[in-house]
Amino acid sequence: MSPERFRQIEELYHAARERTPEERAALLAQTDPELRHQVELLLSQPIDGEFLDRPAIQNSPELPEDATVTEIRAGLCLGPYRIESKLGEGGMGEIFRAIDTRLGRAVAIKTTHERFSARFEREARAISSLNHPNICTLHDVGPNYLVMELVRGTLQLPPGDYAPNRVEFERSFVYVGDPTPRTRIYAGWNRHRNHLQDDGLIGLARELVDGSFTEATREPRDIDVVVEYPVTSEELRRLTPSSPIARLLQGRLMKTEYDCDAYPLYSLPEGDPAYDKVTVQGLRYWLKWFGRTRLGVEKGRVWVSVGGFDERA
Repeated sequence: MSPERFRQIEELYHAARERTPEERAALLAQTDPELRHQVELLLSQPIDGEFLDRPAIQNSPELPEDATVTEIRAGLCLGPYRIESKLGEGGMGEIFRAIDTRLGRAVAIKTTHERFSARFEREARAISSLNHPNICTLHDVGPNYLVMELVRGTLQLPPGDYAPNRVEFERSFVYVGDPTPRTRIYAGWNRHRNHLQDDGLIGLARELVDGSFTEATREPRDIDVVVEYPVTSEELRRLTPSSPIARLLQGRLMKTEYDCDAYPLYSLPEGDPAYDKVTVQGLRYWLKWFGRTRLGVEKGRVWVSVGGFDERA
């Protein structure tokens, strides 16, 4: 199941649950049969009222009723979960590695910057309702955190093109394996995308992402990116290595500052005499290069935009 397909199922599932039976039937009738079947299966599954339907604070009796955790550090215990280290931070909150002291099991704890919000509760319900190899298991719920499976799976995607949102990208490539090099590389790449925009590249420009960061490598070295750079033939002729934007797309020279190898894909207007030679052939080259491992095995390609990820989660 592709990330886009999962997103469609999740959105339709939540939309259907918020409607009356009559409105729900009308909504599902407008959907393609395969998608409707997946959502109907989810809707037919009862949600555990002993766990998610009671107030979330009751799932963590060790904490005061009005408590929310605002500062988490190594050694802190959230109920039976002892924090070991921080794995990363996103728009909603932070993710930590912890140990369930009852079972001796490593888990991931995702916190929110505010009390258990409606969005956080929807995420908990969605995760607990779905069973899929690409979806982590939800173990427990606290007043403002989720306790989830700590994933250490293979990173390499099956053949195809993927456009993950921020949560999917971070879960697949950042908060897995040894988080130390991955969070450093991720931060460097985000700086690079910000600086491209500072130099005038539009946020809708696409990036094709590759490198050991998106493969099953225990110690990734960097991220390889090909950045769509819209130009005219005249602008392309005037480009020099010191030109704005171009100075940030000089291949391996970017690694020292940004932990990424960044290359341009010059996107000429269709109809330009050089369009096929520069843009079409360039895209064909990078799609082939980024679509195979060094051993020649086909793999998935990851697309994002320079302006950031789709924030839908």
